[in-house]
Amino acid sequence: MKCNLIVPGFAKCGSSSLHEYLNLHPQICMSSEKEPHYFSLEKDPQRGPDWHDSLFNHANSGTKVFGESSTSYSVLEPALIRARSELSNPQVILILREPLERLLSHYNWRYSLGLETLSLEDGLAAEATLPVATFRRNGGHRWYRRASNYSFFVPLVRQIYGDENVLLLKSDDLARVPQEVLARCFDFLNVDPFVINQEIRSNVTSDKRVNRCPKLRRLLSPLPSSVKDALKRAQVVMGLGPRKLVAPIPCNETISSLRLELKDDSEVYNQL
Repeated sequence: MKCNLIVPGFAKCGSSSLHEYLNLHPQICMSSEKEPHYFSLEKDPQRGPDWHDSLFNHANSGTKVFGESSTSYSVLEPALIRARSELSNPQVILILREPLERLLSHYNWRYSLGLETLSLEDGLAAEATLPVATFRRNGGHRWYRRASNYSFFVPLVRQIYGDENVLLLKSDDLARVPQEVLARCFDFLNVDPFVINQEIRSNVTSDKRVNRCPKLRRLLSPLPSSVKDALKRAQVVMGLGPRKLVAPIPCNETISSLRLELKDDSEVYNQL
């Protein structure tokens, strides 16, 4: 398989932005589908190695690094092991965010998309009842505590891939000093230095809207763009346009409890 780099997350830590940044380097080709979740899903004859290689059909002749970014890998041990066994000497870039901040962002993101309807407290209780390794292709999983469990998953990634093949990054650094972070990435991946003079912020929670009429959207898809744009404007005027869903604010006791629960994970983050 072509892929020799995986960016497994964690979720809501900036992996979408990092994916786009890396793809701007002339010697790096990131997959056309940002999150194929190939190694998290059971083997599918329709989505085998040839399918995964096709995600890099846009690569140029000078490409040295073929990467994909699927946030499910960071919290699924079978996926991490499978990627290590099926890929040839893969490297890993793991991007982390302050664990409580990440958890809250993850909850707000799912709520803004209509994937979560429960309060944070009830959502956390529901997460505790889920099978450990449940994964579906449509994503949006209720992995709040799990995806902030750096004290377990970071050592696990290092153990499976080897310290020399794992680069750890902070999402705050990517947002604050992207050139410095990208220089570290390029050095780690052994590609030429390259300056990227643009700021990328992808998949931002505050930008999310829920379409009130998803069936209408599917019906409009075959129409010309000009017609679709006119109908979308009419939809907004009629009060049927996409809306922003705002998650309920968790109580102080919940925040304090989570801060205590995530103490070990915060220590891992602060040591980066």
